[in-house]
Amino acid sequence: MKEKAEGKEKANERVKAKVKGRGKGGTMKLMSGFVVLAVVLSVLAASIATVSSDGPPPPTPEVTKIEVTASPKSIPADGSSTSTITATVTDWTGAGPGNFLISFTIISQPGGASLPSDPVIVKTDDEGNASTTLTAGTIPGEVVVKAYATFNESAFDYVTITLTGPPKIVDYAPESPVKDNEGATRTFSITVDQPANVTWLINGTVKQTNESVPAYTPCNYTNENAVAGVWNVTAFVENPNGTAMQTWIWRVSGLERIEVSPSEATLQVGNKMQFNATAYDQFNEIMPGIIFAWSSSNTTVGEVDQTGRFTAKAPGETFVNATNQSVVGSAHVVVTPGALARIVVTPSEKELNMGEECQFEAKGYDDYDNEIPGLTFTWTSSNETVGTVNGTGYFEALYPGFTFVNATADGVTGTASVTVTYVPEVKTVVVSPGEVTLNITEEQQFTATAYDQLGKEMASVEFTWSSSNETVGTVDANGLFTAKYPGFTFVNATAPNGVKGTASVTVTYTPEVTTIVIDPAEVSIYEGDTQEFTATAYDQIGKKMPGITDFAWSSNNTTVGTVSPPTGKTTVFTALKAGDTTVIAMTAGVSNTSAVHVLPRPDLVVEEIMPNPDCGGYLFANESNEICAVIKNNGSGDALSFNVSFSAGLDGLLIDKVRVGGLAAGEDMEVCVNDTATRPAGETVPISVFADCDDEISELNETNNENSTEETVVNNGYKGKSFAGVPSLVLLEHDKFNGSIVYTVGNSTKVELEPANTTTTGFDIAIPEGATVRTARLYVYWYDSWYSAVHGDADLEVTFNGHSFTTPGASYTDRKGFGSYNYPKGTYAYDVTSAVSGTGTYTATIENKATNTNTVLTGQLLLVVYEDANETEMEYWITEGCDLLKADSRYCVSPAEAIANVTITDTIDVTNKSARLITVVAQGNEPGTDLSFNEQVWEDVWQTPEGSSKINIDDRSVTSWLKPSDNVVDFRDTGTKGMQASNAILVVEPKPPYPRWDVNEDGIVNIWDLTKVAAHYGEETEPPYPRWDVNEDGIVNIWDLTKVAAHYGEEYEP
Repeated sequence: MKEKAEGKEKANERVKAKVKGRGKGGTMKLMSGFVVLAVVLSVLAASIATVSSDGPPPPTPEVTKIEVTASPKSIPADGSSTSTITATVTDWTGAGPGNFLISFTIISQPGGASLPSDPVIVKTDDEGNASTTLTAGTIPGEVVVKAYATFNESAFDYVTITLTGPPKIVDYAPESPVKDNEGATRTFSITVDQPANVTWLINGTVKQTNESVPAYTPCNYTNENAVAGVWNVTAFVENPNGTAMQTWIWRVSGLERIEVSPSEATLQVGNKMQFNATAYDQFNEIMPGIIFAWSSSNTTVGEVDQTGRFTAKAPGETFVNATNQSVVGSAHVVVTPGALARIVVTPSEKELNMGEECQFEAKGYDDYDNEIPGLTFTWTSSNETVGTVNGTGYFEALYPGFTFVNATADGVTGTASVTVTYVPEVKTVVVSPGEVTLNITEEQQFTATAYDQLGKEMASVEFTWSSSNETVGTVDANGLFTAKYPGFTFVNATAPNGVKGTASVTVTYTPEVTTIVIDPAEVSIYEGDTQEFTATAYDQIGKKMPGITDFAWSSNNTTVGTVSPPTGKTTVFTALKAGDTTVIAMTAGVSNTSAVHVLPRPDLVVEEIMPNPDCGGYLFANESNEICAVIKNNGSGDALSFNVSFSAGLDGLLIDKVRVGGLAAGEDMEVCVNDTATRPAGETVPISVFADCDDEISELNETNNENSTEETVVNNGYKGKSFAGVPSLVLLEHDKFNGSIVYTVGNSTKVELEPANTTTTGFDIAIPEGATVRTARLYVYWYDSWYSAVHGDADLEVTFNGHSFTTPGASYTDRKGFGSYNYPKGTYAYDVTSAVSGTGTYTATIENKATNTNTVLTGQLLLVVYEDANETEMEYWITEGCDLLKADSRYCVSPAEAIANVTITDTIDVTNKSARLITVVAQGNEPGTDLSFNEQVWEDVWQTPEGSSKINIDDRSVTSWLKPSDNVVDFRDTGTKGMQASNAILVVEPKPPYPRWDVNEDGIVNIWDLTKVAAHYGEETEPPYPRWDVNEDGIVNIWDLTKVAAHYGEEYEP
């Protein structure tokens, strides 16, 4: 018993030692220790009770080795994430690893991390595992957890859990601001405390992306060619734990100007001067270390070496330039010459003929052969008998001989030698005779004599002869003149050196008949017709001779035709038989002829009249029409040019007159005009066509030129109504208030109603509680059945929720018609506002009241407009109508004509507005049904009917194309199946604002929003603050970037 007691006492001491060993665990830790102690004592007592008094107790089971793990080993430092800490018994004494007590405690942490209690004691399961939960704090760092056997602290293990936070930039280089010169190479570097992606941006533009940069590894961006300016360089760090950012202000100096000093200088030839250059950047600051290239703009005047030292070489002006890149600085330099050393006269020697002249020039030079400007020279001739010179150096040769021409200035003289010789040359020319009078066609021989400068006659001179007025007369190369026309002229003889002599000539004449002109000169007439001819005489100069009237007339083929009277100014030709002849007129032995062609007679008739021959020959209502006629020549002769007139209507108004160039015998041709008059369907229109309406053609039968017909005006219902001047759809309502528009086709179907038959449709409508119904409209879309005994508009009675309507509030119809083919279609609109009070199911029963007409209903639409203060303000326009469209060449309807359009002319404030367009086609669902809004076209829009109906509804945003006024909606049919345009509803509402951290308002917060802010980094702003001043504090800085980063990745609906 003593041994048992001692064993128990030792066990108690071990427990106490373990509790004591925990140190400053606090009250809760001490209490946990007492609990453990109580459990251990009870176990020991039970063990002692079972020990046989015959021997020692068995050894107490004990843990000798454990291993501890954490899952996961890294969690966010968010105050809520957890990691499971598991201790596994890997070595022990006793029966198995289960039922051991394991203690867990936090050894070190950054702060805020916790276990359920500290220490927390957990019993191992049968596999030897004990687990607890570590909850993260909000400070990133490492948490070290120790797990140990509660009764054997020598069996322990540690595990480290990392609490991750947003990445941190722990080092960066260089310091901001950074200064460089243009073209420099600059490297920016950051070091991050955890793996991350790094995006480098300059003024918001991405320049480089480094992915998966290891922790504590420098990440660099190098710009190898700095561009002048002030730049915002940003390193944006991003990983799943968050973002971080480093920014630098990078100021790059660019060479702006160069100043050269001195800026002005004056030097004499041979002198030297040192010039200096200073570079300035765009901030007006001196840029050190700039190397300049020196040059002179005029190296003849002076040269400069690469140190800026200038040497004057010749008089003149130049610029000394200092250049770096494309920037140039200049100094203006004037180089003056030295003293006058010599004078040069040019030409230095000259040989002249007597009487010739020569301009001499003089220039002065210094000892460096530089010309001296501004000198005044005194000119003299050493022998003024030979020649003289004036004050400007102009020399005149007077007599054969030799002389010097001298130029003197400042006591210095320069000379030139002159030799004067005598060479005979033509000075005057004499023409003889000097004056003569001739009649037309007469000739006169002229001669010319040349004399030199001394008055001596010169032989063998060849002259060029000319007349100053060749209309009056001409002269040949030998001086022979021929008179041609009354008047006056000069005969000129010109020597080779240009000296000219003249003689005057007067030409007169006596008029004689030389030409006869017959009018007409040629003519074609028909058998039996007459033609008057007139003759006119002209003299030898082409003047008309009105006094000559005694012409003799004749026909050279009297079988074809004869003339009468045979003499006189005029005669009349009578065509007797088809053929050709010549009419002759003669007087004073002069004659002329006129060709006459006698033609057989034509006979013009109007054989056929047809409107719109390419469209079945129908005359269409409410549009212009083409009227055509077939004109035929039934005669034996060709018809010359004639007019064809077209008239229409009871008043026989002229439509148009067409000129026909001719029509051969036996031929016919089609002539057409455009009749612009518009007429209603059903009108009977007389049409008359008259060939040769102005009676220009002599015909075999003058009574058969006109033909008439009557046409009944018919519909072409496949065109848009606007082509007939009728609106396609009309405006029902325009208003603005807080509310919305809802619509439904319910369970309506396409159904053919025979007389007295009915159909019922249910409509489920949801309207917010408290909303007020402003407008409720029931639309019934119908068309006349092919199987109706009698075709006509629908006769319907509608009962809507107990309200009966025998006639619609508004009726819109069109005709599926072409010629006699005429089937009505329509839209009936019923005002059911009083019957719609809120959310619910509404029913409409429709009965066909006609006795002999089947009506097909394509479906019904219930449209409700309600006002609700809780809704966004809207402005809306509701239009309604019926316009059947079908682009089909068989019915003469082009796609440009198969258009129904609506123009909303009201002024709309489009600022920050969204627009929605609802369009209804009562019958479409075929390819080629296109929608246009302000020329933005969507193809094949109405192809999916609503439910079992044939109603097609399109509801789309048109915000991007909304205009401040004149918004145009077009229903366009481009296929061959057709459609029935019925409704267009435009709704304009304010756009919901995007949050300010969605800077570019694209619906997602991402790198582009950060880029937008970075592009304006450092700017100061004023209300209303731009979006890049995210927090609206008047400056774009790191706090705006932080605001965007805090919402990074969020998405928003517009």
